[in-house]
Amino acid sequence: MSKRRQQRSYLSKKKERKNIFLGILLFLVLCLVFFIIHRFIVGMYRTESVNMNPVLSPGNCVIVTPFYFLNPSAGNGDNESKRGDVVLINPSYSDSLSFPTNIADTVVSFASFQQFFPFRPRNSWGNKPVIRRLVGLPGDTLYMKDFVLYIKPAGGEHFLTEFELVPHEKNYNIITTPLPENWSETLPFSGSFEQIELKDNEFFVLCDNRIAVNDSRTCGVINSDGIGGKVIFRYWPLPELGFL
Repeated sequence: MSKRRQQRSYLSKKKERKNIFLGILLFLVLCLVFFIIHRFIVGMYRTESVNMNPVLSPGNCVIVTPFYFLNPSAGNGDNESKRGDVVLINPSYSDSLSFPTNIADTVVSFASFQQFFPFRPRNSWGNKPVIRRLVGLPGDTLYMKDFVLYIKPAGGEHFLTEFELVPHEKNYNIITTPLPENWSETLPFSGSFEQIELKDNEFFVLCDNRIAVNDSRTCGVINSDGIGGKVIFRYWPLPELGFL
């Protein structure tokens, strides 16, 4: 009788260990699947600054599709439909996280609504993706006056404002006030700059909040490889749920 009990106890413990192993294995597989979806199909990101006000506020969580292709050739009309898109800009550094920690970082950041990144530095520019407005395309000639961008597209004869060139369905607005006290046009990073011409594979991105200057005005132009995808949907906060 005692032997039978011992045998049942052994079999029960063996089954319990097997179930625990299968549970851990299932969890790891789900994490891997989620990582692949997040990295290659859709990505989830959280805004942490006022740079994209009024369209996005700090704490907003959005979905980004990486299936976003920009033609690097100057003067090619394929990009015109992209002008005005809200896009994700990849960090300028090479991600040094190992594959397992990258998966863990992705899962934890999603579960916490991008509040926690346990393995990734967060406090300096270039350590994480940012969201900006794509306004300048290869071949454009640009200048800014009073925070409004003026654009002469490749092959064009006249300058038009960014709002005139962006398709109406991408309607957006910019913030230019309040200006800092003692603001002057003579100061660096003002709301104006002289004409520049974008070369092949050069794109110009701006903050909608033009008082913030963490964009192409200070960081320079970016190429097509630097754009990680298009922001398509806001999923948090729930009252603001919807497509952008």
